[in-house]
Amino acid sequence: MKKFLNPFADLTPFERGLWCTSVAVIILSAVLMGGADLFSVIASLIGVTALIFVAKGYVIGQILTVVFAVFTG
Repeated sequence: MKKFLNPFADLTPFERGLWCTSVAVIILSAVLMGGADLFSVIASLIGVTALIFVAKGYVIGQILTVVFAVFTG
């Protein structure tokens, strides 16, 4: 059985910081605005994660892009 690798383990400290900052801004804006739709917040979190992995050239980024499209639609 093949072990699955953690895609976050291969990110540089800058990329991890960029991802964490993006997630924090999305969550903070959803909390401060109060009326944020849960599906919109989830789609934004998936979208940010997909962008990081697509930029690195990982296949999981393309999969997350499809999931993002489903949540956005």
